Amino acid sequence: MSAAPVPDGAGADAGHDLADRLARVVGAGHVLLDPAVTAGYVRDWTGRWRGGCALVVRPGDEAQTAAVLAEVAAAGRRVVVQGGNTGLVAGGIPEAGDVLLSTTRLTRIGPVDPVAGTVVAEAGVTLAALQAHLRPHGLELPVDLAARDSCTVGGMAATNAGGIRVLLDGMMRAQVLSVDALSVDGRPLVRLHPLVKDNTGYSLSALLVGSEGTLGVITRLLLRVVPRPVSRAVVLLGLPGLPATLGVLAALRVRLPQLRAAEFVDDATLRLVLAHTGEPDPLPRRHPAHLVLELAGAPGRLDELLGALAGAGLGDDPDVDVAAAEDVAGARRLWGHRDRVTESVAAAGVPHKLDVSIPAMRTAEFVARCGELAVGGAAAPAVLLRSPRRRQHAPERPGRRSP
Repeated sequence: MSAAPVPDGAGADAGHDLADRLARVVGAGHVLLDPAVTAGYVRDWTGRWRGGCALVVRPGDEAQTAAVLAEVAAAGRRVVVQGGNTGLVAGGIPEAGDVLLSTTRLTRIGPVDPVAGTVVAEAGVTLAALQAHLRPHGLELPVDLAARDSCTVGGMAATNAGGIRVLLDGMMRAQVLSVDALSVDGRPLVRLHPLVKDNTGYSLSALLVGSEGTLGVITRLLLRVVPRPVSRAVVLLGLPGLPATLGVLAALRVRLPQLRAAEFVDDATLRLVLAHTGEPDPLPRRHPAHLVLELAGAPGRLDELLGALAGAGLGDDPDVDVAAAEDVAGARRLWGHRDRVTESVAAAGVPHKLDVSIPAMRTAEFVARCGELAVGGAAAPAVLLRSPRRRQHAPERPGRRSP
């Protein structure tokens, strides 16, 4: 999101004047100018993308956010909105001269409506904090990400985050019912309404989901929440290859319509995770392909999941190994082999990261082609079997705007 660039000659004096005006809005402690302090805001999680900014400003509520945007627009500065800064393709990284608006102080969570199945949360609420708030009510947001401790619901909406449960629950767009949002100059753009069933006209809230901060600044969201499963069964399969993995997934989606998640990790990636975490190999043998599956709901889902695997002909397959868990610690351990992929890749060096989606049945072709292009011919790690979505490519330089 941007306004007109600052005029020539405005320079440092204009920047300090803007900082003084913003300090009167949010308090001097929430206008950050020291490069040593702002460094964490202008570098993405991978460390590959580094930008710069004139200052970082952290409003504490919607009124302050509106006033900040008005001041920045009047000064002719561009504004970049940033949430938890967990992105991997430089979407929330500013450039020199930009004003970075951080939503991390917008952390209020409104009352839960168990009848409508909704909750109101400000944009800077982290996913983990929201889930903790919902847990006593027996509810949860049905989107989950490995970055749950840091990513914010505003950023998840602005980027239409998918996470690991797309198979059953859809992406973030399916969970956002309404938003409060401001225009680039601080004027109200969309106002949140509490209705779950609303067929009146255009859905401007839906338009803002996935807009990556280019249309407005999301400050508050009405989110759909669902019953928290009583238990969950998690299985890690070792399989002879990616084509077999796709065949297993196709068979299980027929047998298990409530299959919640399915994630593919190849052997090279699993080895990297195990080396980084020090965890033992979860399976007795090495396999070219691995599939993490989750079925959640009432107790006994592990038997249902294992029964479906047997029905798909995998129970006695000599080329298949299975590790299973339905206790919390065991499920977390098996999911860790997927959740900690990005962390493990980053520990090995600065990665060249991209986030793309392809038709599921062309996954094997895509991975093979990536292997041909990669140095040494190794297959591309951590291909995720999810519903098709629009492509996301790392830009040649930081410039995409996303909370």
